Amino acid sequence: MKNLIVSALAMLLIVTPALSQTKKKITSADQLPRRTIAVEGKVMDIYHDDELLDEMAATLYANYTSDLETFDLQDKSTLIAYYNSLMILEFRNEEYDKVKARIASIKLLQDREEEKLTTGLTISAYMAALKEFEPGTEDFEAAVGASYLKSLEALPYEKIEKYVISSRNRYKTVNKEVTLSSIETQLQPYIDNGQGQVMEQIVGAIISTKFVIENNFSLADTYLQALDTYYEKNKAQKVAKVDIWEDREATLKNHGSTVNIAIWDAGVDTNVFPDQLWQNEGEKANGKDDDANQFVDDIHGIAFDIHNSRTSGGLQEEPKLTYSKEQLLRWNKGSMDLRSGLMTQEAEELQVKVANLKPEEAKAFQEDLGWFGLYVHGTHVAGIALKGNPKARMLYTRLSYETSLLPSAPTEEKHLATIKMFEDMVEYWKKAGVQVVNISLRFSPGAYEALLNMHGIGKDQEERKAIAFRWFNAEKNALEKAFKNAPEILFVCGAGNEANDADFANYYPASLVLPNLLTVGAVDSEGKKTSFTTEGKNITIFANGYEVESFVPGGSKIKFSGTSMASPNVANLAAKMLVANPDLKPEQVISLMKETATVSEETDDIKLIHPRRAIEAALKLKKGYSASSIDQLLVSTK
Repeated sequence: MKNLIVSALAMLLIVTPALSQTKKKITSADQLPRRTIAVEGKVMDIYHDDELLDEMAATLYANYTSDLETFDLQDKSTLIAYYNSLMILEFRNEEYDKVKARIASIKLLQDREEEKLTTGLTISAYMAALKEFEPGTEDFEAAVGASYLKSLEALPYEKIEKYVISSRNRYKTVNKEVTLSSIETQLQPYIDNGQGQVMEQIVGAIISTKFVIENNFSLADTYLQALDTYYEKNKAQKVAKVDIWEDREATLKNHGSTVNIAIWDAGVDTNVFPDQLWQNEGEKANGKDDDANQFVDDIHGIAFDIHNSRTSGGLQEEPKLTYSKEQLLRWNKGSMDLRSGLMTQEAEELQVKVANLKPEEAKAFQEDLGWFGLYVHGTHVAGIALKGNPKARMLYTRLSYETSLLPSAPTEEKHLATIKMFEDMVEYWKKAGVQVVNISLRFSPGAYEALLNMHGIGKDQEERKAIAFRWFNAEKNALEKAFKNAPEILFVCGAGNEANDADFANYYPASLVLPNLLTVGAVDSEGKKTSFTTEGKNITIFANGYEVESFVPGGSKIKFSGTSMASPNVANLAAKMLVANPDLKPEQVISLMKETATVSEETDDIKLIHPRRAIEAALKLKKGYSASSIDQLLVSTK
């Protein structure tokens, strides 16, 4: 159901809100309590034990409602996640009037029209049918479908098109056996290593999965039939969307100053950009550290392994794959399309694969797809950052990730290596003359807490929280210090794709506030805020992050969506501005971007970059500027 399919990982970050001004003010997720529930055994035994689940559900409900009375939490995304969790528990307890009230509360918190219109549609249809028929009967299913279709038909298609397409996509990929196998694989380690106590979010994940399977998966065909009927009636009404970005773009001639761009990401295929590579003249490809800088073969960039120690190579190391990279590329694109509410051939291929996946195939499928998503990410980002700029020279900085569903335990050694890595890479960028760095990644304390719990490190939740935040804060501070010590470099980062608040979630670098750092949110081709973009008080610049075409390893092109794509669009603009006027400081680049940006039709808080205007503004500040300077620099001024 809409907003109710809560994954195990999302449940790990669930938070607890309150409303009154007299309550304890909560400004960050790290201020919330960490609790455990006594549970042992196998995930599937717990899943099938309704009496035990009822007891644990009552505990969760008491904890959550108590927190509502204690805390003052105004973060919208966490309130929505919290109310969704309460709604599941109330539905389990057949408190349907409370469920209706929860839906109304969630709608009040949402600021995207499509979500306001569609929240609660399926669960409302389910509850309406309960008034007349018993669940599981043909009459009940028919009543659910009729009620759902009636609700859809009352809404304007042009406002809910993405919801319709993404919902159809989702119901075509329903696979009960694989869902159960996945939660068993991912959650069992928490129980095995919990010594009889597991974080309450694990219990919540089991309960929510059961809710989805019993009350949503069982009616997937019914919901899909209603969606298909509505779609077929209305698809002809689809209005072509205007792409605002085409008229704003500016391609540079091979004229002006060279600018060095670092791509800090999961690796780049340098063969795709042979004429736009930064070159370390003191190094050769011979497996040696020719220039004695402690990096081997750093001809076009540097790399760090999964332990954050120095290594070499532009791309992620390839594991033993079950599926071909060609097939993974199509599925990866399909996954992006499903999330973005697009109906494409790749999305349909992925639907068929997931719907027919066997439980014993799930682990290899998920791990292959997870690895491949990282493998292609950096090259795609680099292509966006370099587009239309023959004077750009790219230096890759590869960060490596574990892609196993059961990653290794975090250690003090890796934590210290992370701090050292941050210091080393920024110093490297400074010595290499890097002027712009794109960072389409983010870090959060929840990742550390989850791993510590998974591996049973620490005597209890409070100790795990303390370890996680000691590591996280030290690393965050180290990166912030390194950025401060490089005032001549402009750092551009993506906000995140969780539709939350970067400051409350304590993301870095997205939540950092520095004069040489710019955090970017994502809008679509029309300049409207995407459903996934993370926001925050310092996130005012937005760029296209929806269906952005770029390269993947090997040189083929494909469209991806995310703030990972919005960020390099801004880095691209910054680099072009520096080609036009190399004397600009990072603060000036940011200021000119904001001055030349246009205000979104949705809200004055969103400023949409205007590349052509920003480049022209930068050029006009250059000494010796004349009217002919623009024609000398730009292929087209439109």
